Amino acid sequence: MVDLGHDRHELLARLASLYYGKQMTQNAIADELGLSRVKVHRLLKEALEVGVVDIAINWPIERREDLEEKLKSRFGLTDAVVVSRGSASGISGLGRLGIVGARRVEEELSPGCVMAICLGATTHAVVDAMYSNALAGVRIVQGMGSVPLLHHEHDSSALVLKLADKLGGAATLLRSPPVADTVEDAKRFASQRDIHASLELARSADVALVGIGSVDPASSAMCQSGVVTEKELAEARVAGATGDIAWRLIDENGDLVDCELNHRVIGLSMDDLRSVPTMIAAVMGDEKVRPTISALNGGVVGILCTDAETSELILAQADE
Repeated sequence: MVDLGHDRHELLARLASLYYGKQMTQNAIADELGLSRVKVHRLLKEALEVGVVDIAINWPIERREDLEEKLKSRFGLTDAVVVSRGSASGISGLGRLGIVGARRVEEELSPGCVMAICLGATTHAVVDAMYSNALAGVRIVQGMGSVPLLHHEHDSSALVLKLADKLGGAATLLRSPPVADTVEDAKRFASQRDIHASLELARSADVALVGIGSVDPASSAMCQSGVVTEKELAEARVAGATGDIAWRLIDENGDLVDCELNHRVIGLSMDDLRSVPTMIAAVMGDEKVRPTISALNGGVVGILCTDAETSELILAQADE
């Protein structure tokens, strides 16, 4: 939320409380506060624009409990959340997944907890759909370095700042690139005091929200962002990579692939990810099926949020 200063913030909050809370008309508010109706209208519009007012629409979204049970049984998941195809036609499939994922993440948060976030379009959809709800002492921390240019709103740093603002918590950023130029550079970055401190906090996370990525250059965020070249990604595939989780390249069994690229990533390691008590992944799309199966085979993910189409493909291809 924009820093308005105490007096302006209080005025906007008071107006919003009268209009949205007490259901007073704009004319009645104008009379009570000695303002013109036009002024009241402009101030209410400002309250929405700067985030003093946060409106949430509760769409009726159906879930597929049959697929949820199959995923939990097949992969030993703590929980699975599967949104039905075609429900809540007023919003996109990604929007529906974001909403059900947000409600599931909110169940895991509590005052004083630490939550780590890694970049992705699906993680962005989840964070975007989360309610504004102050949680005392909550800390949101970046689980991997920042992508400098492409899809800034999907980047870990932007997601951390947005969620911390929604929850009234503290944001801790990881001020490094996601991938260093060399292995030695990665070690130097990780040893810097501020970066080391951020990583240590991320390792203490109670909850983590991550995306799962493809190793196809056409859909890989690593490649599409320009951080990793097609040649580097091809070398990782030759080494056995079938997907990535938090940009850590994994094979079909969910084990870390032994390739140089993995040693250049700056962020939570596979061991770190496995040690997070509640690991939540949100995935959607045909290109995410094989990578998700790999991550699930490795037991990295505890809670999977996805849609019916993707879950059906995961279940169908898991034993091929």
